[in-house]
Amino acid sequence: NADVRINNMIKKIVELTKKLISFKTTINNIEELNNAVTLIKKELFNFTIEEYEKNKIKSLLIYNHKPKNNKKFRLILNGHLDTIPGKSNQYIPKIVDDRLYGVGSLDMKGGLSVITCVFKELSKNLSYPLALQITTDEETGGFFGTKYQIENGVSADFVITAEPTHLDIVYKAKGILWLKANFIGKSFHSAYPWNGENAIEKANNFINKLTKIIKNPKKNQWKTTVNLASINSSNTAFNKIADNCELWLDIRFIPEDKKILNKIKKLLSNKDDLKILVNEPSFLVDKNNKNILKLKKITKDILGKNPVLRGANGSSDARHYSYINVAAIEFGPKGGGIGSDDEYVEISSLNNFYLIMKKFLLDLNHH
Repeated sequence: NADVRINNMIKKIVELTKKLISFKTTINNIEELNNAVTLIKKELFNFTIEEYEKNKIKSLLIYNHKPKNNKKFRLILNGHLDTIPGKSNQYIPKIVDDRLYGVGSLDMKGGLSVITCVFKELSKNLSYPLALQITTDEETGGFFGTKYQIENGVSADFVITAEPTHLDIVYKAKGILWLKANFIGKSFHSAYPWNGENAIEKANNFINKLTKIIKNPKKNQWKTTVNLASINSSNTAFNKIADNCELWLDIRFIPEDKKILNKIKKLLSNKDDLKILVNEPSFLVDKNNKNILKLKKITKDILGKNPVLRGANGSSDARHYSYINVAAIEFGPKGGGIGSDDEYVEISSLNNFYLIMKKFLLDLNHH
């Protein structure tokens, strides 16, 4: 009977994923995002649903019991409905062998469907407060979904965001710095360079120093990286010394490199100006966190091998929890082609993810 139940469950998960893929949930398509939110509300109509909204961005907090101390849940399962845009044929889900193709199938409508279905199946029978956090703006930073809920007091002992991780446990991720560095010089006719001060040269000197302290690795390594995204000057004449130059920098910093911003500031002179456009935290959870150890053991029991514990180069909503010292990890299914014309999630992996999450939720009941 257990096998029949599992088969029925994977059918439900695949059906929900297919329905969600058919919504064009790009960040500016508020109507379709709201349609997807409505679908989740219908799925979970007999639970407590708190609705949040900021700047027209909706998010949900759905739970089984209200925590004794306001909004601190034993566990939050987090997922986002928004996707990056795809081609129109990608909104028609298709299954080929073990692969379910479609926009957002992997990032992250498959994982979100699993946590929705497992919440629906189990949460009424759990003694501890469990919440499902569904957001619609992760791809643009999660400021009005996950972060807004946290600002309104939502908290937990532990958070799992069902991002696609190949069933690896992502316990740390890089932070993001977007900087504009402005260099000021002094213009003069270029035949007399000693009378001027070239701002582009100043920018070049800065780049040389910066790439000494941040050396981009040649392959995937756990290191801070820098992308020189743009270099601009308003100067339009060959025979004039440029008196201004602006650099755009995208820095992805590892949690172990907390002082990177101070190091960069030290490379600039007093005249130069540094604008910080984005400064998003990295996150790092202790590998020996009891919830990670439990998840690791359950994953090994179900998959027959230890999951990989690793860091992520990209960012997710898990980082918002680092502001309130809550341990948040990424853990979710396998697939491929994120952001491409051939994005897919593996159905067998959705099944494994479901089995792991089910055992994890039930195990928490006994502790």
